[in-house]
Amino acid sequence: MQSGQSITHYEAVKMGIMGFNSCIKDLRDAGYPIVCTMKPFENKHGKTIKRGVFSLTQGVKP
Repeated sequence: MQSGQSITHYEAVKMGIMGFNSCIKDLRDAGYPIVCTMKPFENKHGKTIKRGVFSLTQGVKP
């Protein structure tokens, strides 16, 4: 996320990151300004669903 990219819970699981929600909470508790934006995605059945996309806002903690 520090490189300006965003990540979803689904992408994190595919990368082997378990406990993604607790990781986000730990980063927020450490002062990182992480926001979640709900964006529509199409699932494998062709149905539109919403997924949270997590990203850092401006003012990233050093």
